[in-house]
Amino acid sequence: MLIELGGGVRVLVDTTPDLRSQALACGLDRVDAVLFTHCHADHVMGLDDVRRFNVLQQAAIPCYGDAVTLKEIRRTFAYIFESNDEGGGIPRIHLYPVGGPFSIGGEAIVPVPVWHGRREILGFRVRDFAYLTDCSGIPDASTRPTSRWSRPSPYPRASARGGRGSRTSATTCRTRQPTTRSPRAWRSLTMGSRSRFDRRQKTEDRRQKQEARSKKQRPGAACLLLASDRRQ
Repeated sequence: MLIELGGGVRVLVDTTPDLRSQALACGLDRVDAVLFTHCHADHVMGLDDVRRFNVLQQAAIPCYGDAVTLKEIRRTFAYIFESNDEGGGIPRIHLYPVGGPFSIGGEAIVPVPVWHGRREILGFRVRDFAYLTDCSGIPDASTRPTSRWSRPSPYPRASARGGRGSRTSATTCRTRQPTTRSPRAWRSLTMGSRSRFDRRQKTEDRRQKQEARSKKQRPGAACLLLASDRRQ
């Protein structure tokens, strides 16, 4: 998942194993920051390919995640942090633990803890949009920023391959019309949610699968979301 913020700032969410092919497919030539949701293989194993952006940008790339995720990344990719031999091309990244809202390029990023099975991982909110991957539940602590969610509905531009061989559609939560009490209702993009969707959701899922097969699209293709420069 790639989010382009105002001013052309590009934020990558996770470094999937097929990051290289996705970047080539969409002509991606710059990554200003990386947000890590958790350290499962299908979300981090493309980290080594970040080094190409180091070369293009001549700079290290800041990466954000919770303390557990960053610890696991340090262990999994120990050669990045412990080796002094850069002859093979080692990614240059800086890890920043997330304990609350932070900013990238002047844009506020709000971490949203969610459940992935029994483990708590992070989703991220930018303005009125939130990306929640592998979400099987939402902790009570996260209900306040999500209190204006309503039933999920299909997000037409994104699809993903879920865990354990399943394929899931990305969904966005439609919110109520803004009122005096809730002037900033916002949407969320949920990947791999195990929630029980309504009948229309299932129908739309089938339609998207059929459309993907007809166009021979590969599940997990890169999705570029453009955020307006207009502040809400």
